[in-house]
Amino acid sequence: MTLALLLSTRMAPMTGGVIALVLFFVGWIGGIALAIGQVFDNSTIKNIGVGSRLVIPTDGLWHGAIFYLEPADILSAARAAGRARAGNPFFADAPLSIAYILWVVAWILVVLVAANWSFARRDL
Repeated sequence: MTLALLLSTRMAPMTGGVIALVLFFVGWIGGIALAIGQVFDNSTIKNIGVGSRLVIPTDGLWHGAIFYLEPADILSAARAAGRARAGNPFFADAPLSIAYILWVVAWILVVLVAANWSFARRDL
């Protein structure tokens, strides 16, 4: 929402919303790339996935929510499966780290402040 707000201060609101939606899906594809990189133990693909999670943090937040929604039986069965479990984009075997949560909060605040600054300087 904050990214769509920022984008809509400089372009048509519908265009800003569509671009924000496309970036949401780019973040999701980056999360899938991270899962594929973990399955094949490919550091380049893993770095692309981690980078996309840092630039657009929606996929990381999604995986944090998934972790708390999964039953304990599924978590224990998936941990026994080993590396193959990493290929599932709808599975999270660990909660989000405090550092990542702080990064997301900082990201939201920076984008919100940028949107406020951009709107204040817009000709109405």
